[in-house]
Amino acid sequence: MEILAEAEQLRAQGRFDEAAARLETLLAERPEHLDALMKLAQIALAQRRMDECLRLLEQASGQHPADAELHFRRATVLHQLGRIDEARAAYARAAELQPDHVPALLKLGACCVAMGDRNAAIRTYQGVVAITGPVGRALRDPRLPAAIRADAELMHRTLTGRYRELLELTRTYLRQRYPAGDLTRIEAAFAIIAGERQRRYDHPQQRPEFFFIPGLAPVPWFERKQFDWVTQVEDAFPAVRAELEALLPERAGFTPYIHGTQGQEATTPDGTDFSHLAGNPSWSAFHLHKGRRIDEHCTRCPQTAALMDSLPLPQAEGWMPETFFSVLGPGERIIPHFGQMNGRLTIHLGLIIPPDCGIRVDDETRGWAEGKILAFDDSFVHEAWNDSEQERAVYIFEAWHPDMQPAEIDGVQHFLETRARWLREVGAEHSDG
Repeated sequence: MEILAEAEQLRAQGRFDEAAARLETLLAERPEHLDALMKLAQIALAQRRMDECLRLLEQASGQHPADAELHFRRATVLHQLGRIDEARAAYARAAELQPDHVPALLKLGACCVAMGDRNAAIRTYQGVVAITGPVGRALRDPRLPAAIRADAELMHRTLTGRYRELLELTRTYLRQRYPAGDLTRIEAAFAIIAGERQRRYDHPQQRPEFFFIPGLAPVPWFERKQFDWVTQVEDAFPAVRAELEALLPERAGFTPYIHGTQGQEATTPDGTDFSHLAGNPSWSAFHLHKGRRIDEHCTRCPQTAALMDSLPLPQAEGWMPETFFSVLGPGERIIPHFGQMNGRLTIHLGLIIPPDCGIRVDDETRGWAEGKILAFDDSFVHEAWNDSEQERAVYIFEAWHPDMQPAEIDGVQHFLETRARWLREVGAEHSDG
């Protein structure tokens, strides 16, 4: 420790050769000493002796092969030396060892761009988005370090360019099928996603995290008379509740609604932190559909599945519909947050409703009733709670906003399906935003 402290003092004074000599003395006795190797590498870097810096980092990473940061630093030197292929491999190794190492992922994406491997770059960048949320929001943060900003800007350009290509496919598809007058709102929505138009919401409490269609009536709550399938759904209440009650004793197939390990950070693109619910079974779901039909679950709940099959649910492979039993534990609260899009409503059928439960959308609070639906636009800020000593259960599915026209529905579905196919082609997981 004395030698390290002395060497650091000498380095800070610009006496690099003396500092290096002291560190070499330590390494002669302990060749594996990581701090000494790293400080020598820093000195070599400061003196622009890049080959020597690389040799030291390779020695360190060889002795500590599971250290992601060592691989990242080695990759950075390789990158500066113009050895892009080797740098890419080292960045990839760092990201493999530490999957949330955002600087390594950003640099890996940049290497892929430089090598002309666009699909690999996009796959890497989608991984960053899954960790950090939309890059546009990060770029608006003045605290973003300058060293990361340039790489984040490259990611933004790359992803935005590909999104624009996908949007153009949908625009062409729609223009061939519908008159221009039918496409005004959906074209505006696409222009927002493409960065061609600024996003301005129609209501101060409405902020969909992904897809915003300007001009749809900004209404938080919807009434029963606005849908022709309400009686059909409510008449099925006894069968739906009976199938839920058959599932509850064993809970097989129920999973925490917020994925991850309990206590792990789970932040939405808007910044809502669901950490306390990540991996927490106190808010759990049994899905019949999640971008696709889950046949095993539908077989266990045949009457609920038949009901869903009879409804005009939004459809987009990999995205919609999402239908599920939702169970909220005693004393649990779902904090205020925003949904993904304003063209799609959320419908709740009350199944098991103890007292002291409620849901707030915008500034209005309502309660569930067993056998009755609630319909709301979850792009408005909303929260729910169960202050009772029993579980609360509802069945949740989706419906199109009543203002949505056929061309707009077709456009949303076509774009989401096109994007989902592309993500599968590049090997990236589905990621909103």
